[in-house]
Amino acid sequence: MKKQTRNIALSVSALAVVAGGAVGVGASQSDAAPGKVNTASSPLTVRSGPGTHYSSVGKLAKGTKVDIKCQTRGPAVKGTYGTSTWWNKIDNGRWVSDAYIYTGSDGRVAPLCDKPKPPSNGMPDAPRTNPHPGQMTRAPKLTARAKFVRAEMQKAFPGIRCDASAYRPGQVSDHNSGNALDCFPGKFGVYASGADLREGNTAAAWLKKYAGKLDVQYVIWQNKIWNIDRASEGWRYQGKSGATYGHYDHLHISVKAPQQH
Repeated sequence: MKKQTRNIALSVSALAVVAGGAVGVGASQSDAAPGKVNTASSPLTVRSGPGTHYSSVGKLAKGTKVDIKCQTRGPAVKGTYGTSTWWNKIDNGRWVSDAYIYTGSDGRVAPLCDKPKPPSNGMPDAPRTNPHPGQMTRAPKLTARAKFVRAEMQKAFPGIRCDASAYRPGQVSDHNSGNALDCFPGKFGVYASGADLREGNTAAAWLKKYAGKLDVQYVIWQNKIWNIDRASEGWRYQGKSGATYGHYDHLHISVKAPQQH
């Protein structure tokens, strides 16, 4: 698919600079933004949440105008305008990938969506039981078991983005067999803090509590690992450094697999 361009000659923010006023920049980022569906021919699928693993709730024909309420990061989608991790909320429970929306910019054009508030009891409801058998595939593909865990994570923690991984040559890893996820409460490479840290802590506790239902083998978060086969030992310190290598910016989730690493 050949990437089309959607950058306009002067963005709203650029016009504000030319005009010599910062007020215009702030105003452009605080309002919803217009967009238009641009697919090759097939209608664009509307999802119930920001990701292709969410259920389909409708279709939009090419040329349909949409009102983008806010935007959030989610799984990458390759479309008319290249690969994008932005997802556009066009109404309650209705999301479309930015890769198929003409907005006049390849960047964010609407406000960031607020992260959902956690349940009053601090812990999301129990997930469904994972029905999928153990499998092996090759990254960046995920096994059905890992896809199921990603879907349950996104329902329980919509503010956390769970990604598959590229194949890692020379490494022995559950990522390479499609049996692992990296889930980010905040930004890649940035130590989680504040609300992101609290959300990550809650997710780690939720994964530990429901590891049996989800077929989770082990979880790594904040330089500590919990393995269902060594559950009596609790969270064990790993002694690694760096935001990413030490898992301070993301949770690693490995599901049970025929060959575990």
